[in-house]
Amino acid sequence: MVMKKILALTISTLIINSICPQKAYSVEPDDQLWNKFLKYDLCITDYNALSEEEQELCHFIFDTEQSAKGTVICERARRTLAHDPLIGERLKLEDLVDSYGVWDQYSDTIFSYPDYTHCVPDIKFLDGWNDYNEYWLDDEGTARVRSNGENTGDDGGSDYRNLFSITVKSADDITEYIDFAREHEASNFDYGTTDNGMLYCVFTLPRKKYDFHEPKFYKKDDNDYLDFSDYDGHDGFFIHDGDLYKILDDNRVQFSYSKYAIYNIRNYEAPAITEQVVIPSEVNGYTVTSIGAGAFINSLITDIQIPDTIELIEAQAFYGCFNLTDINFPGSLEYIGKLAFNCCGLTKLYIDAPELMIYPSAFEYNRKLEEIYINSDTIGEKAFLFCTSLKKATFGNDVRAIRPDAFMGCTSLENVSLGSSVKSVGTRAFGDYKLGTVSNDPCGLRTIIIPPTVEIIGALPRATGAGATTGIEVKAIHPLTDEQECVFDSECVIKGYKGTEAERYADEWGLKFEALEAEAGDVNLDGEITVADAVALQRFLLGKYVGTGAYYGDIDEDGVVDAFDMVLIRKKLTS
Repeated sequence: MVMKKILALTISTLIINSICPQKAYSVEPDDQLWNKFLKYDLCITDYNALSEEEQELCHFIFDTEQSAKGTVICERARRTLAHDPLIGERLKLEDLVDSYGVWDQYSDTIFSYPDYTHCVPDIKFLDGWNDYNEYWLDDEGTARVRSNGENTGDDGGSDYRNLFSITVKSADDITEYIDFAREHEASNFDYGTTDNGMLYCVFTLPRKKYDFHEPKFYKKDDNDYLDFSDYDGHDGFFIHDGDLYKILDDNRVQFSYSKYAIYNIRNYEAPAITEQVVIPSEVNGYTVTSIGAGAFINSLITDIQIPDTIELIEAQAFYGCFNLTDINFPGSLEYIGKLAFNCCGLTKLYIDAPELMIYPSAFEYNRKLEEIYINSDTIGEKAFLFCTSLKKATFGNDVRAIRPDAFMGCTSLENVSLGSSVKSVGTRAFGDYKLGTVSNDPCGLRTIIIPPTVEIIGALPRATGAGATTGIEVKAIHPLTDEQECVFDSECVIKGYKGTEAERYADEWGLKFEALEAEAGDVNLDGEITVADAVALQRFLLGKYVGTGAYYGDIDEDGVVDAFDMVLIRKKLTS
């Protein structure tokens, strides 16, 4: 199915004309960026090891995004290539009927709509606050739905915030779409035959609107609390023990809003809630599996117990909980959203959730945080930005990626221990925060040991579109062509093995490099000489990719890794 999609869309100009008919692009992709794109954007170091379909996906993403001058992201293709377990199924036409909207639940957004249909878009358009997404109804992109992007919300400036726009182009049969449009009294309905004899169909459908009254509030200690009594019984919401829940399906509910959440905080000196808050694992026969966006925002809680049933903690869930010092993170967690624990009072953090993806800015501005242990899949961009008291960061052996800017501005950081599975470290991950060219908050890290598993140092940030916030223009980010900054502070000493990415990166950026000792013959640098080293050496001699290089395959120490070294390693193994 992926191959069908790629074969239909490999010509860049056709892709862009169909995606962005309002613009005409004639710029061909810059092939000189191809290798940089593979390694530092997609984090692929062995392209030849990919399947044919995966290689085609790489070309599709590169050609499409470059031809569009960085104004689109091929989101679904990227997530497919990364084997993202949260990607989910494609959108279906019937999903639009009586739908509040469609959004990517796992995007880098601060908005959350539990009533929306979750779907990862095929194309994200990076047009500032007027962004929108495109969802394909088939793998070929023949039928497409456009809706507002996650960054706009329902009150944003997107033309798609009130409706779905459905376009079917170059189809062999449009009967299904004509029948659907008529059945649901679609607007702007048109269909026919193009000059080349292909069928087309276009129409729009209105999005369902919420029927809530204006929110009501009550005051306590001069702070505004949300009175959500009007929500009770509407669209699956119900109140239990003073908290608001949302039914997701026959078996699951979301903890949507706490009675302790403060909608508008004015009195920061109000008494803290010292008793432990416990989120139940089950309510009214439903399993509680997620904590909604803003569920405890600005609350005065100090201690919370999260059940093992929780899989998702949505964006801003505990935003501004400056008294919060004690919290557990169950091993079942898969997602912590953007700004989820921004500006909390945490001093220590222990997370052991191997499938967890920590999204951007999740723990930023935790200025009392001193020590963390994290064993998760991914640590997102700016996840611990400006955690200025953080001294020690230890990563478990399930951590694969530390994204750009993850620990930028952590001025007290002294000790970082990378796990054995880290493959990529993003640009400025342990670097300085700068305003222009001036370094205001240098990261405190002055030495780090880079394990041989790290194959990419300097992975690129995500592309973003131009926008504006509080009257300040925000420039677009084009990672492949923008000038990048060092992962580490200029005074940081890199300790690693000869011939690995650690040495290469230190040489590139003029950082001091101290080589760690390894025995000749330990090609894969796992501390012992085994058959695995012979296999790695043979791969190297055949011209195939070896992540650790083959510096320590020079067993006879003649300065060349060749067949004579292969003979010697076999003798070592048989002696």
